[in-house]
Amino acid sequence: IDVALENMHQIDLSESEHRALEILEASGGGLLVTNIPERNSKDDFGNIIPGITIYKKLELKGLVVITEEEADLNGFKFTSYVYLADN
Repeated sequence: IDVALENMHQIDLSESEHRALEILEASGGGLLVTNIPERNSKDDFGNIIPGITIYKKLELKGLVVITEEEADLNGFKFTSYVYLADN
């Protein structure tokens, strides 16, 4: 987690991208994709709530990893997860 946050300061990030990394850190390093909204929004206090596109941008920058889960033999599919990269 500390490495990703250290890298955050070396890469030009938007306010939404910074907020997404802060949310991941506060949640212990990861979130279920189902808990991430489709679009960016703001909470009642005006804080940014980053949408999935922000996390995908962070993945392209190497700061987070988004798992791609495949169905098992019974057709059960685990929920994808977003977590801070261990760069």
